[in-house]
Amino acid sequence: MNNQNSERKSWGDYDSEDDVLRTPLRQEVKERHCKNESKDEHICIDIDSCKMFILPNVFTPNGDGINDMFVPVASDYVDNLDIQIFNRWGNLVFHTSDKQINWDGRDMNTKLDCPEGVYFYVCEIFEAKLNGTAKRRLIGYIQILR
Repeated sequence: MNNQNSERKSWGDYDSEDDVLRTPLRQEVKERHCKNESKDEHICIDIDSCKMFILPNVFTPNGDGINDMFVPVASDYVDNLDIQIFNRWGNLVFHTSDKQINWDGRDMNTKLDCPEGVYFYVCEIFEAKLNGTAKRRLIGYIQILR
């Protein structure tokens, strides 16, 4: 791996392997790939301190095959979830317990396409943590562009 872009990372000096095991590592590390690409990747050292479930803020359910479904960007270590999506008048337009959400932008009651606009979600996720499963509530917005 002799590359001009490669970086050497040092985690500290330890007297023995036991010191490494007892030292808490609670950080997210940014790693530069040493290929002919400039792709950054986040590596989680401790699942209790890293965001393992990320939702996008926009999707485009227009049938072109690109971003047609509202799905998590990352969903590592999620045991299960419950998400409710509301329109701007507070009406429930979508609800699921599917970890991948897979909302196609249609109203679950009428089966019609929801109009372009901003929708509000409440998502309860249950994530695997070092001490078992933990519940976390995410509240946010998703925009539909067609």
